[in-house]
Amino acid sequence: MTEVPSAELLARYRQHDASAAEALFQRYVERLTQLARSRLSRKLAARVDPEDVVLSAFRSFFRLARGADVTLRQSGDLWRLLVRITLRKVYRNARRHHADCRNVEREQPWTGETDTDLEATALSREPTPTDAAALLDELRCVLAPLSPVQRRIVELRLEGHEVEEIATSVQRSARTVRRTLTRLGEELERRLSESALPPAAPACVAGSARLLSYSDILLQQQLGEGGMGKVYRALRRSTNTQVAVKILRKPLRQDEAATARFLEEAELLARMRHPGIVTIHGLGLLPDGGHFLVMDLIEGSDLAREMSTGPVPVVRALHWVSEAADAIEHAHQQGVVHCDLKPSNLLLDRAGRLHVTDFGLARSLSGDRLSVGGTAGFMAPEQVDAAWGPISPRTDVHGLGAVLYALLAGQPPRPLARCPADSPSELPALDALRRDVPASVTALCHRCLAREPERRPASAAELAATLRVLERALCTP
Repeated sequence: MTEVPSAELLARYRQHDASAAEALFQRYVERLTQLARSRLSRKLAARVDPEDVVLSAFRSFFRLARGADVTLRQSGDLWRLLVRITLRKVYRNARRHHADCRNVEREQPWTGETDTDLEATALSREPTPTDAAALLDELRCVLAPLSPVQRRIVELRLEGHEVEEIATSVQRSARTVRRTLTRLGEELERRLSESALPPAAPACVAGSARLLSYSDILLQQQLGEGGMGKVYRALRRSTNTQVAVKILRKPLRQDEAATARFLEEAELLARMRHPGIVTIHGLGLLPDGGHFLVMDLIEGSDLAREMSTGPVPVVRALHWVSEAADAIEHAHQQGVVHCDLKPSNLLLDRAGRLHVTDFGLARSLSGDRLSVGGTAGFMAPEQVDAAWGPISPRTDVHGLGAVLYALLAGQPPRPLARCPADSPSELPALDALRRDVPASVTALCHRCLAREPERRPASAAELAATLRVLERALCTP
């Protein structure tokens, strides 16, 4: 069931609907209580009950609402107002209990009671899993260069310890501890302010990927992450369906090349409609201007998990890779080369059907050659150095061969090499690693993994046909 908008609940409350007031209270009370608790030091929390603070904040809010002094113009306005009222009461309590305590003033700064100051101290919009993940990314970047002692100072502070307690624990002066925390706070604030750029319309997907509204998406659970972004399970409110949402990492949002690659993935996916390729529903902007993709959610497993549980039967491996080759052939017909085929990018739904995902490194055959990456152990030589030839459909044939080899051998064909310069003859033969692998399957793998593209099967379609012949031969008594 779709959640009733806060603005509608507010209107009902003004019409003396008590149930609307209860709904508003239940919607925000837990998050506001957590926010109030996070602003109280451990000692102050022993004197000030955050639940009482939030109840007082709601009383003030409902008095304002009854007098028609509350106007909601956009999504998140009610949350911002409730945060402002709650934090005002938190800081008033802090000043009342510690008016003469220099340490509280230093550790819980208060610059005034204006709306601007309150907004700067509070969260500027309703918190979401995206906000938490983005802040965690920024915090990781800030913590990376710190020494072990500095990291320990931060950890103890996040656990709620006072400066004097931290100084004793790390055997440093209180002044050193305060200086470390101040510098960290300034650096984190700088990074957040630099990344808070106004949203800009994505210009390079017009006419390809459908533009979606973030208000239609409710993030629910993080499913995974990679170098470029994170993937979440989410509810799409307008269709009441579960979807997968891929969000570009916040530190990369100021990187023009990373943003362009993310948007290109949306454009390339929008070209394809195949049951073996994860479907994209559209592209949108986060409130802070970052981009997100909405795709089908595939409930099930992936080939990396399947091979981690033990040896994969030869027939099953041939079947899976032939299904992947069919999907990749469709991508090639649309002028798209995947460039990052590996077991974790091949998903299995609950019915056992295979789906190709993660076109983040895909390239258009009609475009200029950009910097091409991949995954060590699965990359074709031409992905490393253009001297081996251009990116072409045979690049993906190499990737499919590498997947087949990994499924049967339990490891990539070149697990330690960053550059795939080994000749096929130098690779361990599959039929030597496993007695149940026919020599014909080993020969096909070596053809796919040939350094020279012209020695590989000419297309994914040709590879799929050959795989099916081998599969039928193994199934025939």
